[in-house]
Amino acid sequence: MEIFIRHKIDNTSDVLQQLWEQNFIALHYEDILSTDPDAYQEKSAKDSMKRMKRFCEAGAYVGAVYGGKQLQGKILIGELPAKSRFFGKTFTDRSDPAKGFSYKVAQLVRTRTLSLIDFPVLASIQPRQGALSEWHSANGIIKALVTKTPMPFSVNSIHTGQLEVLCYEYLRHKGLLSNLLAPIGRTMIDLDILALDERGGRVIGQVTFSDDQEKLERLQTYSGCASVYFFSKRKSGNHGRITCIAIDDVFEEMRNSPAHKRMLEIMCGRGGSTN
Repeated sequence: MEIFIRHKIDNTSDVLQQLWEQNFIALHYEDILSTDPDAYQEKSAKDSMKRMKRFCEAGAYVGAVYGGKQLQGKILIGELPAKSRFFGKTFTDRSDPAKGFSYKVAQLVRTRTLSLIDFPVLASIQPRQGALSEWHSANGIIKALVTKTPMPFSVNSIHTGQLEVLCYEYLRHKGLLSNLLAPIGRTMIDLDILALDERGGRVIGQVTFSDDQEKLERLQTYSGCASVYFFSKRKSGNHGRITCIAIDDVFEEMRNSPAHKRMLEIMCGRGGSTN
């Protein structure tokens, strides 16, 4: 199991630094030391305490961001061993002892500090809501990084958002696309890529890890007014006026391109700097 925690807690930059240096993940809510969910009034506090207790009991691989200027652009990853202790602990600012905070904490082991520039997928797939949650979209990435197990150098090791970027870069590499008309991904319900080619004609792309026949059929609507590409697990070939391109073929061609191999290495979690 992989979990994510965002430290949206009352703090000072020094207290955040202490949490980071000591490999603690923390919840705050009320300024009390109890880890009993019933000691808290807010439902969100009760739920988070229950969730943290469950994670500590079962064990998990963790990605934690802390905020603050010194820790901006970084993520702490590590292992929360099964049967980990979850307890209250007071932290005080070392430059201003009057400022103290009662956190509920658990301690990580086998920690590593990663730059989100070197591992951009860890920024793009962070859960957008809540302080503490299971990190389903991490999909084995945190475990691999903590255990220093290289992710397979294949298309299955990249995230959906990265696959959309890869397919855009492929079209540009092949000279089939010139200028974007909208951000990649989530532009329209049926489209991930909306662009122009060198002649000013429209280029449309849909990207998926599956072989979704329904998505393919919906693209037929656009085939009369644009060059349409469907990137998926199906074999490369034509489906009416739609060009189907296998994502495995895209990855293989781009990994053999000196201009793009480094991009794929970083997408697959290889070659980034760590501490």
